[in-house]
Amino acid sequence: MKHLMFLAGLLEAAGIAEGGRDLFVGTLPSDVAKGVMLVDPLTGHEIDEGMRGFFASDFQAIVRDPDPLDGYARALAISAALTLADTGNDEVFVTWCRPMTLPISYPRGDADDIETSVRFRIGFGLKVHGD
Repeated sequence: MKHLMFLAGLLEAAGIAEGGRDLFVGTLPSDVAKGVMLVDPLTGHEIDEGMRGFFASDFQAIVRDPDPLDGYARALAISAALTLADTGNDEVFVTWCRPMTLPISYPRGDADDIETSVRFRIGFGLKVHGD
């Protein structure tokens, strides 16, 4: 989750969304009409014993917006902001991060709210405590 918190900070710095208001990690409250969620895959991040603390995996950015064109535009802005190489902080280092897909919009739930999703591929290292 540290990597998603780091990425959320980059989205805030880019002015795309604000944490706790319309930017969330792991959940997107149902009462948020316009918002962004960063979420790890349900399968988790595979551990490679030979790559202690480094992971090559994916995550998803989900944008909720009643206007599909606005949601799509925000998803494109997220794709641009999270196209990264060699950046990080004291806890996380992102070697690469790239969108895997163009945004895709789809109806959500009974109300036909629109969500737009982008999948990303990421290579990141986490600080291993004790090292």
